[in-house]
Order: sequence, then structure tokens, then C-alpha cells
Amino acid sequence: NRVAFAPITQTVDHVALSNGKIFWNERNTSVAFFSKAIAGGNVTPAGTHTNNSNMFTVAGDCVYFRTFVNSVYGLSESCAGATPIGRHSSTTNLLLSAHDASDSTMLYFGVRGSGIYRLPITQSTQATRVIAGIESKFPIVDGNQLYYIDGDTGGAPACTTNWGIYRTSKQPDSERVTLLAPPLNCPDSLATDDKAMYWLYLTTGAVMKMAK
Repeated sequence: NRVAFAPITQTVDHVALSNGKIFWNERNTSVAFFSKAIAGGNVTPAGTHTNNSNMFTVAGDCVYFRTFVNSVYGLSESCAGATPIGRHSSTTNLLLSAHDASDSTMLYFGVRGSGIYRLPITQSTQATRVIAGIESKFPIVDGNQLYYIDGDTGGAPACTTNWGIYRTSKQPDSERVTLLAPPLNCPDSLATDDKAMYWLYLTTGAVMKMAK
């Protein structure tokens, strides 16, 4: 039976699982993050920001979220509800997965027009590029590999078919392997388990599955 897990008061975009807790965002003109243990207990504040943010992920007890202030995209970090600190900035969009976006040491995210980047999650070191791409997005970690979507909007404001799904090593400048070549119809929300890849086709609403 469906059971209510936690109350919400604003728009929620994603939920993420980390360290035995569920994390989520609540946003309106600003954003707040919360967590609650899967086993139960109280809802705990996990960070706030005065800028609205609809994209985030979690590594350990730290929330990483995208901001857009004064025409600059930022990746901010809030650990255990502490005041957020900026970890990366870009003049183009940042795209990160809400789940499986990190391993024990690195957080992975996409930068439009540049590629996939990785950011150390236990120190203040800057992010470095793993592999070049056009509009690389939603990278997820699977052992020593990264799976991600890359493509080209073609200047269109809506979804296009100029997309593919790819795999590469987590080590910088490794070879890119094409798993599904274009044209793919606006793939989104990539995920994997030990046997398959899963993703959404936004234009048709279909959930797709393919063996790895």
C-alpha cells in the first residue's frame, strides 16, 4: 500500500538516495533541501539558497545543486545543511543526474558546449574535464565507467532527435564508446543497473530499456 513519507509545501523536482536517506528539493522563488532516513524519523533541513533551483544531486550528506544568477550558471555545495559554497561556474548550462552522479571521491556533471566534468567532493579543488562533448548531460557512474547522453539541440527550443547514448572511462580523455547512435528522440533521465540501461523518451513518454 502507498504510505505518506514526508509532507511537502512547494514544488518538488527530484528525489535522491544517499547514506540511507531520501533527499528532495522544495522550490518557489527560492529553494530548500530536506532529508529523511528511509527507516523513518524526522525531516531534516539539508540546505537553502535564495535562487530557485530545480536540478540537484547528493553525494554522502552533501547536496550539489545548479543555480543561475546574473546570467552565470553555478554548481553549489551544501553539506549537512551548512551555508552553500560555490564549487563551479559556467556561462553555459550545467546538467547533472539526480542519482548515481558520484563515486566515493568525485561528482560528475555535464557542461553545455564543453563535455563531462568531475569535481572532487572532499576538497576544494576545481572541476576538470573528463571528455569533450556537444551538450553532454546526465552522466551516471557505473563502476569504472560513465554513461551519459550527448547531442545537439540544433538551435531548436524543444526536443530534437540529434542525440545518442555513450560510455567512457572515468579517467580523463578516455575513448568514447557509442552505445546508441543518433537519431534518438530526446532521451532523458538515464539510469543503469548491473544488466541494463534505462531512459525516458520525453516526446513519447516511453521508458526504454537496453542490455549493457
